[in-house]
This record gives sequence, C-alpha cells and structure tokens, in this order.
Amino acid sequence: MMRAPGPPFQKTALTYGKIDIQAGAKPVTALSTLLEWQRDWANLDTYDAVIDLVKNHFGAYGVGAEYASTMVHGAPPTPFPEYVVPKPAPAYK
Repeated sequence: MMRAPGPPFQKTALTYGKIDIQAGAKPVTALSTLLEWQRDWANLDTYDAVIDLVKNHFGAYGVGAEYASTMVHGAPPTPFPEYVVPKPAPAYK
C-alpha cells in the first residue's frame, strides 16, 4: 500500500505507521534490511563494505562484528578515530 507523504507532524507519521501495520506491513530496521540485502556472506564483493557500515554505524552489533572479525577470523583491529570531547557552547544571554 503506497501512500503520499502527508504533513510533517510526528503524530501523523505515527498514525500512518500504525495504519500500515494494521494493513499487514512489517516494520524493519536499517540493520535488518542491510543484512537481508547482503544475505550471502560468502559474497566477498560486498562483504567488506557491509562489515564497515556495521562497525561504524550500528552500535553494539558493530562491536560484535569487530570482535568476531578480530578474535575469530584474525583480522587486524579497525582503526577508529579518537573521540574528542567537544567544548561546551557559550551560554545564551
């Protein structure tokens, strides 16, 4: 069921989402969609790109992927940039 986008109000979007679910739509996440598209993990053409996306954008699942690739498969650790704490913004007066 395709629906034209309505007003950008959160309540409206949630209502449309509930209507779609009642009509049989299954909510999915970006991670589940990405993993479904990859599906064949023996496909090395896209494996590295998918794992890179997972490690950098999918939190705890990415940590698990990093652990599996380094501890189980013997790959070198992924070099992540060092986190720098931002300076607080000046107070509004």
